[in-house]
Amino acid sequence: MPQEHEDQFEWFMSSKENINLSSYKIHTKTGLPLKYLTFLNRLRNGPFVYQEDLGGLCSTCSTYGYDVFEDLSNLIIQNITDPHTSECGDCNRIFDLFTELRSLFGNEHDTTLKELQEMLEYYLAHLTRKGYLNNQFNANLLQLDNNSVLIIVDFKMRILPRRIRETKQDFYAKRGWALHTVLIYSKNQENKELEIQAFDYWSNDNKQDAWFTASSFDATFNLLDPKPKWVIIMSDNGPHYRCSETMALISKWPEWYNIKCKKWCFLEAGEAKTSIDSHHAQISHAIKRYVRLGFDLNSGEDIEKVLNGLSGTSTAYLKPNRQVRNQSNVKTIPGISNWFEWSWPTEGLFAGYVCARDLPDFGEIKKFSPSKFIKTELLQPEPAVVSNTNNWDLRRWSIEKLNKELTSRNIFFDAKMGRNELMNLLKQEMYEDSRFIEDYNDDFLKMDIDNDQIFHLSCGWALKCNQKYGKKGSGKRLAKKVVATLTQFFMIGQRDPSNRYSAKDMLDGLKEMVENNELTAEAIPSLKTIENWITRFSSQSKKEHAEQFLEQDL
Repeated sequence: MPQEHEDQFEWFMSSKENINLSSYKIHTKTGLPLKYLTFLNRLRNGPFVYQEDLGGLCSTCSTYGYDVFEDLSNLIIQNITDPHTSECGDCNRIFDLFTELRSLFGNEHDTTLKELQEMLEYYLAHLTRKGYLNNQFNANLLQLDNNSVLIIVDFKMRILPRRIRETKQDFYAKRGWALHTVLIYSKNQENKELEIQAFDYWSNDNKQDAWFTASSFDATFNLLDPKPKWVIIMSDNGPHYRCSETMALISKWPEWYNIKCKKWCFLEAGEAKTSIDSHHAQISHAIKRYVRLGFDLNSGEDIEKVLNGLSGTSTAYLKPNRQVRNQSNVKTIPGISNWFEWSWPTEGLFAGYVCARDLPDFGEIKKFSPSKFIKTELLQPEPAVVSNTNNWDLRRWSIEKLNKELTSRNIFFDAKMGRNELMNLLKQEMYEDSRFIEDYNDDFLKMDIDNDQIFHLSCGWALKCNQKYGKKGSGKRLAKKVVATLTQFFMIGQRDPSNRYSAKDMLDGLKEMVENNELTAEAIPSLKTIENWITRFSSQSKKEHAEQFLEQDL
């Protein structure tokens, strides 16, 4: 940038006509007062986008990708002062980069570089699984026939009551409703095109667990006509989906609904972006529009009014029957979070087993006998369902209703048309935006790969079971003596708030015990672990005190 432009920019950003300085807030890095810009309103409708409005990173990309490169840059800047007079092409290769850095640093920073390389490899594995799993959507669509459907399920963030005017007290007192969406892709038996049907279930039961998921499937299967013979399911890897109870309940589907679940594909954590997210965005937009028109969202029935205008959507109230559920019936399947494809074969060598693989159509099949992790007989969910809309099923519409809908959409039709012709004409309009057009071409690009070519990563490096990071329950557990000491520190602060221990105070106390040979250095947890323990223990303590108070009151 020319010096003249820099001077003009500096003058503009220093003028009080454009900038207001905060009188009490300062920037954390520079220590200078924060500046408030007075010209952002003029940029609002222009081509400029404010940085915080951009999409964020998932936790894995942020921690194991971008943070690693930032640490590497800081390490190089702090320890390498020699001038870099030439550009090295090999530095673009990440593994050669680490080799070069080790030769420059020596053994002083070998542990740090090894840790950074392992974290970066975990990040690369995360991206590899993400790309492979996201492509399973199109691959699963190509497997559909007239006897099958593809199902995508997801919970929307809790819907809160909304009013056109509300106080702050009203806002923080909200409880809201749960909304679970079942999105179904099926093939039209006449024209072989794909159709989409959305089932949205709202409920006062806000427990997002396996039983609520099973109840949603139960309600959906009873509404489908005709029922499919087999289904493929896709979802994120939330604990309400990828859990032992869900695997056990699905094994009973052939008996309960005469429907076989061919497989369930789970998407990578933090990267589960499917068409169901677009559907939820439509719901959010419909709610905002409903409130702006002057209506209040005070009950679940109002949700049905909001969603009544969404084509291809059926809305219903769902009340899970939790009296017949017994969560203790199912044991946890060890290593369940490592596998992204689950299946329930009814024929062949694995018939009757619950099977799992590292990735869809990849890896060794691991089988689990339901009798090993199901203690007693499972009962069908059979929730209470009250459905007021059935817009998607045009087969139930009368000719008068079809004529009225076509007229409202300004679609020309002949008065002599029959019911099937009117229905197909309306379908063409309703599902035009939802059709899937895929030119499948099996002429793949072929690459000549030298068998003697050296690759730095071993076979299976991207599989979740081979990762060092990101595993649930893989961390070191706190020793009993450490837990007892932390509990004592916590209770001292509860008795006397002026003597309350922070996480750092607790860590210093544990280190002092190591110096007195009361604990080993290996048993000392990190500061982050202690902070997490305080959060869990505080919540548990409050719950126990509340239960004791209620028992005494009774």
